[in-house]
Amino acid sequence: QNSSKTVIMKPSGLIDDMETIDSWLSYSDTSVIMKLNSISGKSGNVLEIDFDLTNGNWFAVTKVINKDFSKFRVLKFEFLGIGDTNSLEVKLEDEDTTNYGYLVPTKSNPGIWRTVEIPLKEFEYWWGGDDKLNWKKIKSIHFAVSKRQWQGDEGGKGKIVIDNIELVK
Repeated sequence: QNSSKTVIMKPSGLIDDMETIDSWLSYSDTSVIMKLNSISGKSGNVLEIDFDLTNGNWFAVTKVINKDFSKFRVLKFEFLGIGDTNSLEVKLEDEDTTNYGYLVPTKSNPGIWRTVEIPLKEFEYWWGGDDKLNWKKIKSIHFAVSKRQWQGDEGGKGKIVIDNIELVK
């Protein structure tokens, strides 16, 4: 008898397919209301974050990843946002707390699924550590929504949904 199994290989650059969200943690300023949910998305589960920035200025979710980014060129993820207009940020942190960030040109509420591709060379030093990101030892990834009023952000309520975070060579 010949039995064959289909083996699905995950790409070596996969950071999180969001099938479970147990390893994601949230943090925010003191006046933000937010809730993380695992819901069904386009293909499997996704991370949904319901938020209220009416009285607050920012919130973020983070995951410890301990990954070598040095052989990759692009960070890619799928994103959906609904609600009031705010800024979406992606941050990478290495072992000595150096934070490099990228302000995504799409605001927090495009209303449709978007694939975001960020060339790693476009991340910039934001704070902490020694100002040189160790691409071989990225400790954690962060997604943040912030109310940047000087850029037309409104605060208010909404939700963002994130799926399929991966690195592309």
